[in-house]
Amino acid sequence: MMIKWAIKDFLDEREYRQVSKNTLANYQTLFKDFHTYCLEHEIIETSEVTQAVIKSYLLYCQRERHNSPTSLNTKLTALKTLFNYLEETGEISSKNNPTKKMKYVKAELNLTTFNDAQIKEMLKYCKRLITECLLS
Repeated sequence: MMIKWAIKDFLDEREYRQVSKNTLANYQTLFKDFHTYCLEHEIIETSEVTQAVIKSYLLYCQRERHNSPTSLNTKLTALKTLFNYLEETGEISSKNNPTKKMKYVKAELNLTTFNDAQIKEMLKYCKRLITECLLS
């Protein structure tokens, strides 16, 4: 199956399943970018997409577009969803699913915490709200 028809089929299925408009738009943007990358590398059929092709695409996104690890993982998740769908519909076999054994990139998690003064301000605000509610 041609990649462009596989993507259209997937998007139609997701629209039918009523995923949010934002999710659908994100899929469309990502898959358009992936399809363009494939065309530039003369990859037209889903059967030509290998794990190496997907890694090459993600490396391109990392190096040339300066995508963060989180963005790369989001793209990989979407591609896994697409190829798992193609597997479910019988377009590709489990053995030929290029995303089957792909691992996510390491992403550092940065947590921002509140300091004592900020916590005290939040508690004062909550106390004021509760008092106002009880008085009204």
